[in-house]
Amino acid sequence: MFVGPLDVSEPGLARAVVLGGRITAILFAFLAVLATVSHARLVEAMTERGVSFGATYLLVSTLTLVPRLRARAAQILEAQQCRGLQLRGSPWARVAALGPSCCRWCSAR
Repeated sequence: MFVGPLDVSEPGLARAVVLGGRITAILFAFLAVLATVSHARLVEAMTERGVSFGATYLLVSTLTLVPRLRARAAQILEAQQCRGLQLRGSPWARVAALGPSCCRWCSAR
């Protein structure tokens, strides 16, 4: 069966569903660990089990990356709002607000 430019077969579709389920399960497990496990306890447990320092650092730094990026994005957004960034209005008005004021007419908007 053809779906646009793709040739879709039953075995291929079944394999895609199985692999999609596996990826979804891995993602949910990762998110559950991220939401429930303290980073300090995770480091202690991995060290007690004999996991190498490099692997421990890689995992814990990855887990702590998302909250740090969110906090940084919030700081940037707050600073831009203080400088007059418009978050409301039509998409066209928001795009226009991003550009510099090039003349007296533009700054009088």
